[in-house]
Amino acid sequence: MKMVDLVTQSIVGSVANELLSLVRDAIKKSYNCKNYCKRLEKALEEIIPLLEEVITTGSEEISQLRQKQLGDLHKKLKDGTELVNNCSKVKRYNLYKSYKFANKILALEKYIINFHPKQGWLHTLCDMQHLSVSMKEGFEKIQVEIATRELQQPQLMIIDSMSQLQIDEEIRSHIPQIPELPKFPVGLQISIDELWKRLSPKDVSHVAVKGMGGSGKTTLAIALCTDPKIKDLYKDRIVFETVSQSPNLKVTIERLWDKIVRGHRPDFHNVEDAHMQFQQRLNQMKSRPTLVVLDDVWKKHHLEKLLFKAEGYKTVITTRDSLVEANCQYDLQLLRDADALSLFCFWTFGQHTVSETVDQNLVSQVIEECKGLPLALKVIGSSLCDKPPAVWRDAINRLSQAEPISDYHKDGLLSCLKTSIDILEREVHECFLDLGIFPEDRKNSVAALLDLWVYVHELDWEAAYRNLTELNSRNLLSLVNSPMDHFGNMCGSSFELFIQHDVLRDLALNLTRNEEPINMRRRLIMPRRENFVPRIWKRYADSPFNAEIVSLHTGMMNKEDWCHMNFPRTEALVLNFSASEYCLPPFLQTMHKLKVLVIVNYNSKRATLEGLSVLSSLSQLKSLRLERMIVPPLHNYCQSWEKLEKLSLSLCDGSEIMKWMQTSLCFNLPNLVELTIDHCSNLEELPACICNMTSLQKLSVTNCHDLYKLSDDLGKLSSLQMLRLYACPCLEELPYSICKLKHLKFLDISLCEYMQQLPDEFGQLSSLKVLDMRECSHVKKIPKSANGLKSLVRVICDEKIGRQWTAIKASSIPRLHVEVAEEHFHLDWLED
Repeated sequence: MKMVDLVTQSIVGSVANELLSLVRDAIKKSYNCKNYCKRLEKALEEIIPLLEEVITTGSEEISQLRQKQLGDLHKKLKDGTELVNNCSKVKRYNLYKSYKFANKILALEKYIINFHPKQGWLHTLCDMQHLSVSMKEGFEKIQVEIATRELQQPQLMIIDSMSQLQIDEEIRSHIPQIPELPKFPVGLQISIDELWKRLSPKDVSHVAVKGMGGSGKTTLAIALCTDPKIKDLYKDRIVFETVSQSPNLKVTIERLWDKIVRGHRPDFHNVEDAHMQFQQRLNQMKSRPTLVVLDDVWKKHHLEKLLFKAEGYKTVITTRDSLVEANCQYDLQLLRDADALSLFCFWTFGQHTVSETVDQNLVSQVIEECKGLPLALKVIGSSLCDKPPAVWRDAINRLSQAEPISDYHKDGLLSCLKTSIDILEREVHECFLDLGIFPEDRKNSVAALLDLWVYVHELDWEAAYRNLTELNSRNLLSLVNSPMDHFGNMCGSSFELFIQHDVLRDLALNLTRNEEPINMRRRLIMPRRENFVPRIWKRYADSPFNAEIVSLHTGMMNKEDWCHMNFPRTEALVLNFSASEYCLPPFLQTMHKLKVLVIVNYNSKRATLEGLSVLSSLSQLKSLRLERMIVPPLHNYCQSWEKLEKLSLSLCDGSEIMKWMQTSLCFNLPNLVELTIDHCSNLEELPACICNMTSLQKLSVTNCHDLYKLSDDLGKLSSLQMLRLYACPCLEELPYSICKLKHLKFLDISLCEYMQQLPDEFGQLSSLKVLDMRECSHVKKIPKSANGLKSLVRVICDEKIGRQWTAIKASSIPRLHVEVAEEHFHLDWLED
């Protein structure tokens, strides 16, 4: 082959320059293709200098293949001049022709930018792939604009047949779709304003809307997207993606690319590659306000692959779980009474108020069962639409027994909520089912629940607490106070209680029944309070019950009100009642395996227990909890309680506790490791006999407002690791013997407002790790010996005393963390 034909090369260069001139002219004249032409202009400006460089290398031998490539380029550029010339003549309103020319210009642009990277002899060429992506973005954006106009203005398009208008499905998918707002949404505006308040700050990139199933999270997200001020800000850049329980994350990111980037999408190798490339693309794009809703996200590792950061890029997540940090979470509240009534009436009567043909009392009872849950109000309301009073009364009875009132109720509500349970690990699933043994919408003891899991399910304490926090994070129960950290759960100032929603308890009971006969169930639970034992239980009284866990909820019970029942396998018994007198069930004598006994009185007055002799047979008992009782003389019945490890007395009469402890010199519980006395009035002194319980590891005396003195022999508790004296305002000092507690790790004296000082030898507590002394305002000085607390890692205190601890940290304990807490006065203990 001879040397390269310089004429051919010159012609190619000439045509390229001619095309460039036409393109620049088209940019001035064309409207619909202006941005396309701008991108083509850049492509030509890149290749023309390279063509001129080839011309200067006239002495180089070149193959026939390269000559052919230059010839092909010449032809493409020549066709391009005609294309651009025609494009500039297209009328502004002729969107169809503009769309056709746009595609052809796009093809020419691709040919040009793909031409020179393949030619090795253009050795001075830089990598053009990044420019290619940038140019494609511009063309694709115009494609979307053209396609959108075609959809919005079909009257401007003149076509002979549908075959002439083949709008690419990919372009259609670029147009974001937001689901329609459900019929008759109520109570949303406050939530919209609050959600936007949290999302709008510049440094906030995402907010998660958290709530139990059926609480209206998706409805709130849709309402946010359709709110006028949000639409005005984000315009056509609002994207709604449903993630669901088992998402294809790679496909989801591809859809996000199509709806947000709206340009050429590369092939993603896997989810990680998709996430990386999408984030890089966002970084390269010009910032524009973008709102993305990720609806129904179930798992944290799913969310991590779908969260992106860019200027103006905001993400709203709806979830039943705690997937993000607390400051980025919005807890969706259930409906207020007025909104709940309106929503129920809409689905039941087709209006906003109660129909005149229906008993208002029946309506109130049904709504009360729904407890403000939107899905329950919709499903149950629809089930009762146009039904006679007899059906309403039957529905109320069924709801009180945690039974579905219709197939729609079962499939539309309980099955929906069941999806939250199905994904739980088996161990956590079993723990959820145990929630049914406690009354709904009442504050229940976390300690009693944990004891159940530890002693019956044989979990270690840490695993039980982990399951508790997981159920809380998934909105399957609600902790009255947020879960504490590792130190807090041992010695924090928060007294934890939990509540559960009616509907979730109904779900637990439905799953517990499992269509098994009464005497074969693992959990035997009374769904609601009744005056006596359910009749159906009595039918099986002649045969043993296999239940490991039994829960009853009655009124006052006398000995003759109980029937003979046999529970040879029962390990946990919860007795809930509301009365001033209560006789313990005789069948306690058959519970030879009983490990956990919880007796709770919900009456406003303390109850007197009768039939105490049955307690003598509980040789396997490990945990006993009494609430709102006149404490009986337990020492008369505890001779067989050698295995008892935990004793909890709450809302009891402290004077009675003092009386039976002081008179029971033989009171001996050799394996008791935890004693809790909480909210016990009239308890002025801590009984001295407690100091003889050398096995005691945790002593908690909380919210005892009359307590003013601790025993001087407190130092005898040689095994004590935790001492909690929370909210005992009359307690003025700690006995000096406390400094002998060489194993004490956690000390809580918070809200002991009149505590005057810490003992001078306080520094002898060589094992102390955590000290909580917030709102101890009368303690003015930390003893000098505190410099010797080398194990201390955390102090929680008020600001003034915090300065002294900070000085100690600087001089003696460098790893100490001093946490200054804000004062927080409240009367929550009254409600508890």
